[in-house]
Amino acid sequence: RNAPGAEIVGREGIHNIWRLRWPDGLEQVGCFTHPALRTPHSVATHLGLEEPRIRGLAMRLPRFAPGQPVSIVSIPGLSKEVQGIWSLWRIAIAAMEWNRRRMMPLFLADNGMVYMPTARHVWDQLLAASTQVRSVLDTEVSHAAFTKLQNAAEEHGKPIYEALVQEHRGAHRT
Repeated sequence: RNAPGAEIVGREGIHNIWRLRWPDGLEQVGCFTHPALRTPHSVATHLGLEEPRIRGLAMRLPRFAPGQPVSIVSIPGLSKEVQGIWSLWRIAIAAMEWNRRRMMPLFLADNGMVYMPTARHVWDQLLAASTQVRSVLDTEVSHAAFTKLQNAAEEHGKPIYEALVQEHRGAHRT
């Protein structure tokens, strides 16, 4: 009963309310809902990457390698028109006693366009709902998808990286 883990303990609208039990015994209860999507009547605490423990989990997510099969999933609450490939990227800069990182969700639609608001919405839905893996892309298609995503991530992540560089320079001015 008191073992570390996560369980759904209720709902707030379309979002699940989760109870998180950490190895040290701390319990957190809340929703993984983007703050902009919360209503004034929301009672559940917001859980997200602002929480150091949750951010730590996100930073330890397994990495994806080119050619690794890409899962095809169904996400409840997501419009059927949302068709494409979603990914989560870590953009980081590190020096001897200074390091920063940012997470960037990325959605590459089947039409070749990148939609950042859709990427954030898909991320919210992945955190809030139970997904079902329907199948996986074959190795060749997965490799091509990874290449497209990596190119898009480099382009759309550049401003984030440049902001981290500026932050680093500002932190080391005397």
